[in-house]
Amino acid sequence: MSINGGSLRVLLASLGLLLVVAGCGNTTVIVKQTPAPTITVTVTATPSPATGSTAFVPEAEQNRMRVLLSPYAYLPASLPHRFVYIDWKHSQLFPTVAGELLTVEFAAPGDAQIVWSSSRACDSNGRIGPSATGYPGYGYEMSADRAATIAGNRVYFSQGNHGSNAWTTFRLHTSWGTDYVAVGVWESNCITPAEAMRLIAHHLRA
Repeated sequence: MSINGGSLRVLLASLGLLLVVAGCGNTTVIVKQTPAPTITVTVTATPSPATGSTAFVPEAEQNRMRVLLSPYAYLPASLPHRFVYIDWKHSQLFPTVAGELLTVEFAAPGDAQIVWSSSRACDSNGRIGPSATGYPGYGYEMSADRAATIAGNRVYFSQGNHGSNAWTTFRLHTSWGTDYVAVGVWESNCITPAEAMRLIAHHLRA
């Protein structure tokens, strides 16, 4: 097949080749590979949806919490510096109308401890709803030394000699109507009252 010089240039150019033609009459063709063009691709990562507490409590354990304690299984949205997840358990509460209690343990170097609890909210008489004197996961008849509204939640704090408590109650909409959840912590006086209250105010469902 015969290809003239112009057609050959077009063909080779489409293949990314450089044509150098020298001489006349009998044509000498030297073909050189031209460098491939450099293409720069910038990839912008899309952040994953915030998972909150799932970052430090294993997903398999959260699944078990949901099966056993839903819709009252809540966890902290974050932890104080150096604290890590240790273990969790569930137990029957009194009054029994409160159902079962989720207890989650966190610890940090130096024997620092945080014990988180989550359950249906009720007072010592079994009345469903908020309580300013304690929470089912720890006990009642506590005097609140401090109270503040944080992230829309009324949070209470009670100072103790060997450990302190913070707790809050919030409304929960369910298929059977309005219900309430109580979350609270006992901490070994290893964080400040303000830190304990913020820890309680910012919670996420397991």
